[in-house]
Amino acid sequence: MHMTCPCGHHFCWLCLGPFVNHDSYYSCNKYDPTEFQAAEDSREKSAAALKKYQFYYERFEHHDGGRKRCLDDWLEQMSLKQLAVQQALECPLEEVKFMTDTMQLIAESMNCLAWTYAFRYFNDETLPAAKLRQLEKIQGHLEHRTNDLYELADPHQETALAHLDYLCKGRYEVQSYGQRLGHSMRQLREHLESLCKYLEGGMQDPDAAFGEIRPGYWKCARCPGVQRLSKRKCELCGAWKPR
Repeated sequence: MHMTCPCGHHFCWLCLGPFVNHDSYYSCNKYDPTEFQAAEDSREKSAAALKKYQFYYERFEHHDGGRKRCLDDWLEQMSLKQLAVQQALECPLEEVKFMTDTMQLIAESMNCLAWTYAFRYFNDETLPAAKLRQLEKIQGHLEHRTNDLYELADPHQETALAHLDYLCKGRYEVQSYGQRLGHSMRQLREHLESLCKYLEGGMQDPDAAFGEIRPGYWKCARCPGVQRLSKRKCELCGAWKPR
């Protein structure tokens, strides 16, 4: 959803608002039902219902379309890059397989996000407000991490670290790129598991989405992150360790 104008302005193409206003979870993933609730006649209700449908359909189509492009186009492009690096360095597949694994994870996340918007379309007016806010928060975190990983792995927009010539220099360069992607993939998996766990648990316990805290770890209050006690900041969102 993050777009950059040639003039340098950063904005969200879904809500068209400045991207700087998108906090730790996106504000544009929240539907405001007040217009529907305030409607008094059938025409206004029909218009409000159509607006609600368009809101959720656009977001469903964005993620579902991204999933299809990821599997049909991006995965093919990344597979070609992966093969070229493997042949140039004469290394085993396991050392470069993270490239295609990244595309498959992005597709899985987009598929999940698409259907959470379908779920919200049919349930947002019956869900308790606290559960809806929690779902929006976890969903927004997942969108944020999915966008981060895509921008890092986008096969059509090669950064210096992801450029084919750079990767073909040696295994150190491949490992550096793999570490960057691997860190972002771990963050995405945690948020994806959090959202699935919350929905599969019937949205009964918001804290269940953040997983159990094992001895020697602390739980972030802002996101699903669970960190070692030695860490002073959350590696997912950057929040400081609670005192």
